[in-house]
Amino acid sequence: MVIKIVLLACFLSLPLTWQLTSPYRFRGYLKKLWSPRTTIIYLTGLMLLFQIFDILTLKLNAGPLTYVISFAGLTAAIVGTVLAVWAKFVMSNNWGEPAQHNIKRQQELVTDGPFAFSRNPIYLGLLLYLLGFELALQSFLLVIVLPIFWLILYAVKKEEKLLEGYYLLKKHDADAVIPVVQFSYPPQKLLSIQNGFLKILNPSYINNRSQEFKPLFHDAGLFYWLKVKSFLKQKKIFMKKSAPLKISEMESQDINTPADWNLAELKYKIVHHKKFMT
Repeated sequence: MVIKIVLLACFLSLPLTWQLTSPYRFRGYLKKLWSPRTTIIYLTGLMLLFQIFDILTLKLNAGPLTYVISFAGLTAAIVGTVLAVWAKFVMSNNWGEPAQHNIKRQQELVTDGPFAFSRNPIYLGLLLYLLGFELALQSFLLVIVLPIFWLILYAVKKEEKLLEGYYLLKKHDADAVIPVVQFSYPPQKLLSIQNGFLKILNPSYINNRSQEFKPLFHDAGLFYWLKVKSFLKQKKIFMKKSAPLKISEMESQDINTPADWNLAELKYKIVHHKKFMT
């Protein structure tokens, strides 16, 4: 009973903290009420409440380790709640929606409090709370932590790229920041097929080794940071002062054919398997 009271107190403190520190008004919440992200959050919250009030019970048999697992889970839930609440109060109005970047509010990089030792203390805290919650109740629903972990990993990855692009825009006083990928093979040695025969497009480069060429890049098409005034004046995405945000070939894939799609799937599996293993 004590465990469930503590878990309920932690649970209630999270939405209360978000409500107290959120830059959104009630109308802003209503606009996003039926979004997929909000739906997932509400369903997860209901699932946790159902477990607290014994509407949903899927108990694990931990045997002699029952009390140890429950205590460890309760500790993780409390630590996760404190971390998430602390980070949310520190971030305050600088907070933005997951996997996005709002330049009106998020003008500065927060490095105080829990952000001094983690770039994502809110996500870390919420994940710890969820993991601890299920361990404390010794529930089979512990398995839901894994898909939520992947969702958080996706949001973190996207936020980091957007943030890196935004600060490149400010650092270089650029008109635009464009993600680019290096060509895997130098385009200076391109060949074309004309009337069934090969034609060398740049004969002067045909005997050069591929590693002798300077790197060339192409647009990755992930996102674009643009200064509105510069864009309205120049009326094009690639403006005079366009700064590059270099990304790995493993993070980008142009898809025009079924083979391209297969490569994209393969890259996804390799990248995410590597992150999970490390």
